Amino acid sequence: MEKSHFYILIENRNNAYQLDENNFHIEKILTQEKASEILEEESKFYNQKILRIIVTDDNYMLRKYYLSISLEDLKFLCNIKHDIDKIKISKNYFQNFDLELFKNFEGVLFNAYMSTSMHVGSRETFPYDDLNIGVSYEIYLGWKKEIEFNYFVTPEKYRNDKLKDNFHIYFQMKKMKVSVINNLFNINITNTDIWEDAKGYYKYYDPISQKRFFIQEELLEIIMKDISPSDIFLTTWAKFDKNNYLEVYAEKISN
Repeated sequence: MEKSHFYILIENRNNAYQLDENNFHIEKILTQEKASEILEEESKFYNQKILRIIVTDDNYMLRKYYLSISLEDLKFLCNIKHDIDKIKISKNYFQNFDLELFKNFEGVLFNAYMSTSMHVGSRETFPYDDLNIGVSYEIYLGWKKEIEFNYFVTPEKYRNDKLKDNFHIYFQMKKMKVSVINNLFNINITNTDIWEDAKGYYKYYDPISQKRFFIQEELLEIIMKDISPSDIFLTTWAKFDKNNYLEVYAEKISN
């Protein structure tokens, strides 16, 4: 079987003239083609501050693009423990990162979420006697997961899906009504004949939509006993497996 590679974008969304500020966005890139497209575009601005890099284990990409780096390179830039013999880059040409960025990167690497971004909000104060004169300032709000999908391309197998133009909505939907799940996966959750056992979950693979749905065993038992199961809302999260098959997990009943 062909090895599956990962491609993860790290982008500083502040421009080259805002050198003292960071505004990072991290996003999983699903194909080598899309990763190449991003790096080709970024390479046009090689004489400015690098704003986008791709972290990957794809040796072809690592050889072809100087803006593609390995996981060990990223550790090096984050000043955490790394294998010095595997470092191919110089800090003279790349921005230094930190442990906070690396931890958020790992969430994307290990499929906990597809994207995460630093978010900044604004506040207004009125320091003068004239309350009509306000002063606005920015405030850092921390990292937010799966809010932005700037480079998402729907995988080929799902191009005919009715959600193909905003397929990433699966990753943003943190709760779903049972009736919606039934519709999206062409199932009836209360049908006991459709489920396979999957280590603490029941699993259903829909051959029509080519999506997988997982529900915790105890949760399914609760739904089965409810007099109106279609109206129940479930807390959900989604991920792609290594072959980019969509998997949606139901963890608990949502209020």
